[in-house]
Amino acid sequence: MVTASHDPIEYNGFRLIGKEAFPIYGDDLQRILKLCEENTFPTATGSVVTRDLTHYYTDYILKNFLFRKKHNVVVSCGYGTSSLIVSDLFTKAKVN
Repeated sequence: MVTASHDPIEYNGFRLIGKEAFPIYGDDLQRILKLCEENTFPTATGSVVTRDLTHYYTDYILKNFLFRKKHNVVVSCGYGTSSLIVSDLFTKAKVN
């Protein structure tokens, strides 16, 4: 994930997430650095599968959060990923 911050530029960067959503840091990050510097990446075979999973996320929110129809809601997505789902989510939740 590429991150940006409202703090000074030195706090911007990359966030690496590993198996089961655990952050990659410390020794694991140093191993990745070594692979990059030495250009000795392991080889493997596999496939790429593309799926739209946004409905799982919106269904989860609708199931686990209470939306009150009498409230008007304004969302500033700031070009974030929530901009991809907020319209559909609010339509399904009947939120203004």
